[in-house]
Amino acid sequence: MAATVQIATRIPKDVKDRATKVVQGYGLDLSSAVRMFVTEVADERRIPIRVDRPKVSYDGDSFGSDQEYFEQIPGFLGMLDKEAASDETYTPKESGWKL
Repeated sequence: MAATVQIATRIPKDVKDRATKVVQGYGLDLSSAVRMFVTEVADERRIPIRVDRPKVSYDGDSFGSDQEYFEQIPGFLGMLDKEAASDETYTPKESGWKL
């Protein structure tokens, strides 16, 4: 039998609890589900789930699109519109936009 190693990861408790309920519905425990995932990654040499760039702002809020993200930054889209309509370059300070 091949040598085994232990993998430790930190996840929020609520995520672990929700995932445990899901995998139990398939007759598995969380450890078995993680082992299946890692084995699939190793065997298929790919991540078997869709992985996209996160749609998350710097403060952790989720957005459905880049447009939604940029709309929540006061003055940002207006600054881009001004810049696109002229040859001038506006800085965040000049536009009132704050990081």
